[in-house]
Amino acid sequence: MKKISILLILGLALSCAKQAKVDMKIHSYTGKVTVNSNTVTQINMVINQGDAIETIGESTCDIIINDKNILRLKPDTKLTINMSDKKNTLLLEKGWLAGVTRRAFTKEGKFLIKTPTVAAAVRGTSFCLKVENDKNTYFCTCNGSIELTGESSSRSETVEAAHHSARRFTIDKTGALIQDNNPGMLYHTDSGLEEIAKVIGETIDWSKPDTH
Repeated sequence: MKKISILLILGLALSCAKQAKVDMKIHSYTGKVTVNSNTVTQINMVINQGDAIETIGESTCDIIINDKNILRLKPDTKLTINMSDKKNTLLLEKGWLAGVTRRAFTKEGKFLIKTPTVAAAVRGTSFCLKVENDKNTYFCTCNGSIELTGESSSRSETVEAAHHSARRFTIDKTGALIQDNNPGMLYHTDSGLEEIAKVIGETIDWSKPDTH
C-alpha cells in the first residue's frame, strides 16, 4: 500500500525554553496494560524511549509527560513512544488516543503522532485520535489550531477550533488519500477531555482556541 502522510501542525504558542530530560510515567491504569509485552503492576512506572504500551481488551492507561502533558489510551490500543529532547515520535498502531498538552518537552516544541494513515505534528493542544482500521483515521482538534498539509501536494489548510473540528482520512483502493471534513464529533466528549485535563491541573476554555 502506498505510504501517504498528512502533516497536522497544531499551531499554538509555546515556551521556547530548552527542555531537560523527558520524564514519562504511567499515572494510572485499569485492567491489563503491558509495556514491551510485560504486564504493568504499579503506577508511576517509568516509560523509556522506544517502549510499546498496549491496553489489552477493555483496559485503559494515562501517561504523564513532564507534569503538564497527558496522554490517555483507551481499550485495545497500541502506542510506541520514541520521545526524548531530540527524538519525538508517537506511533499509534491501533486504537484510541487523546491528549492535553500544555508545555513543550522537546527542543522543537512539538512531537509527531503517526498512524497507518496520517502523521500529526502536535504543538500543545487538546486532541483526539482514533485508528478505525489500517485505511481510516479519525482526528479531532478539540481546542486549538492546526495547519494541514499534504506531503504530496501543495494543498494547505489551517483549522482553528474553540470547540472541536474533526477530519477523517481514508486511503482508497487506488492508494489516494480521501479527506472527510465533516465526520462529526465521534469517540469523545467535552466532559471526557475536561476529565483528562483535570489530571494535570488544567482546564479547557471552550469559548476560544487554546493559546498556551
